[in-house]
Amino acid sequence: MERKNKQVFWEALIIAIFIFGSGLFFGYFIELNQVSNVISLYQETELNLLDTKIQDGIISLNEIDCELFFNESVNFANRIYEEAKLLEKYEDSSQLSQGALFQHKKYDLLRANLWINTIKLKERCDLDFITLVYFYDYRTSSLGLRSEQEVFSRKLLEVRNEKGDKVILIPIASNLNINSIEYLKSYYKMDTVPTILINEKDKITGINELNNLDNYVN
Repeated sequence: MERKNKQVFWEALIIAIFIFGSGLFFGYFIELNQVSNVISLYQETELNLLDTKIQDGIISLNEIDCELFFNESVNFANRIYEEAKLLEKYEDSSQLSQGALFQHKKYDLLRANLWINTIKLKERCDLDFITLVYFYDYRTSSLGLRSEQEVFSRKLLEVRNEKGDKVILIPIASNLNINSIEYLKSYYKMDTVPTILINEKDKITGINELNNLDNYVN
């Protein structure tokens, strides 16, 4: 009887070790895959930063295809929006916070550059589109602010999906101490978050004003 109990004990121990080891292996594999994906995002952002610099020069050319440039701007805005959301998902599920913070600053510089390019495009071309620049706090510790920003984010995503190419959505973190973004905040008097700046003129600064957004995009 005692020998049988020992055998059961060792069998259970071996199974437990196997399950624990398998969990560690799959956890390591998932983390390694996430790191690989983040590195790919890093490399993509470097190319995108160069791309926006070239776009800035293209707008200054004597003759440009305004419609084509606008369509590319919309696609670019949507792509970097999805990439940044993917990065945030990786950051929330791993220990990549320092690298992700640095990468997030790059995405905000990309978005700021895209925003400047859309302003120049409006000045250069007779196009009917709306820019929604959304200023928010990145990884805020305030539960109240976090909840408010989630409401803003859902509403903006709903508007973008509904209006499609009529709207260019540009979220920008306001609390990462980036000089150019600090200047833009000061220039457009962006004193609070969350705030939506509509076509560089009108602002929505609270949940009670959020429903007014539909009036601007219709």
